[in-house]
Amino acid sequence: MLLTIRKLSPDEILLYVSFTIYFVLSFLSTTFYFHYIPDSMYKAGLVLSVVLVLLRELIVSKYTVQSILSAALTLISVLIIMRVTSNLNLVALGLVFIYCFRNVTFTKIAKLSLLLSILLLAFVVLSSKVGIIRDHLELTAGGRIRHYLGFRYSLFAPSAMVNIITLYLFLYKEKIPYITLILLSIFNFWIFDETSSRLTFFTGVLLLIFALFNKLYPQVLPKLKGFLAGFSLTFIFSALISYFVSTRYSVSNALLFTINSFLGNRIYLANLSLHKYGFNLLGQKVFWEGNGLDPQGNYTTSTYLYVDNLYIQMLQRYGLLFLILFVILATLVMFRLLRKNELVTFIIFISLGLHALIDDLILYLYFNSFWFVFAILMNNNYRLYSDEDDRIFSLNKRMFKGKF
Repeated sequence: MLLTIRKLSPDEILLYVSFTIYFVLSFLSTTFYFHYIPDSMYKAGLVLSVVLVLLRELIVSKYTVQSILSAALTLISVLIIMRVTSNLNLVALGLVFIYCFRNVTFTKIAKLSLLLSILLLAFVVLSSKVGIIRDHLELTAGGRIRHYLGFRYSLFAPSAMVNIITLYLFLYKEKIPYITLILLSIFNFWIFDETSSRLTFFTGVLLLIFALFNKLYPQVLPKLKGFLAGFSLTFIFSALISYFVSTRYSVSNALLFTINSFLGNRIYLANLSLHKYGFNLLGQKVFWEGNGLDPQGNYTTSTYLYVDNLYIQMLQRYGLLFLILFVILATLVMFRLLRKNELVTFIIFISLGLHALIDDLILYLYFNSFWFVFAILMNNNYRLYSDEDDRIFSLNKRMFKGKF
């Protein structure tokens, strides 16, 4: 990808610097490089990123009833999260960025996120392969060796890869080059082969198949708008199905037992967590124990109880109110995308709503950049795309012909 850099305005400098600091520190916190970042420097960097983005907010923003109501909802959500987690929780800070970037076209954010994701993923994986940081190995139940590729958990690298795929799909749509599809497929498979991350790999494969189909038959997608409208309630139905299945799971139910086995015990663990912790309106502190490693590469617990289902995790940790607010807003975003004929982005949101059934990592902005699209509800003039002369990182036109 060739980059064309133009002179930045002061508010653009604040935008890109603040988000880059937040994204890089957040991403590196999932890797073994985090061991070499002093805690004081990490926290100071996150605070600096928030100060810079709030400074930009004060400089450029004009407030309306809509933006004030959005600020109130954002503040309530941040307070709910901070109440049950830490003050520098990355999800809470991410909500601040989403609100403050409500007047920024998503193209800008997507291109910067794509650039940072590619560079950081390549940097971490290569560092682990040449021995600069640890490539933790784990023997799976099936007898395969699973590589963590420099990350503190095996699913982190695949999650970053799927985010890269969705960003390419958003930016190029039917014009995505064949060579890009081939390279994305190769890297997606290689990461799967290294990490044995079946479900995240399948999500990437389905997105790539859709990208190829949309490239070959771009005239078909607009004709499917009526059919796709039925998926506008994906987040609501996924949340309801999550609770229904998790609460009714039993080894005596052959169907659910089979599905649970395929999903790596996710339904059983959600059921166990609901029985152990329950849920309430405003959330609670929940102490799950997963397979993630600490910055030194040690397992943090000898037991395992972790909820990968994002909806159940939100319900238990952040509360019923937060979950209801989330699924309603996500549904409104999908209705707005459908109305604007943003069908590719709409399908990406369908994939997010379904993938949330098995993976909570998409809650984080460094593994899912598309939460920024929620700004479409905060600003009636919000645009997904920049004009050509408004682009800072302009995609070289030769790439549309499959050349670099």
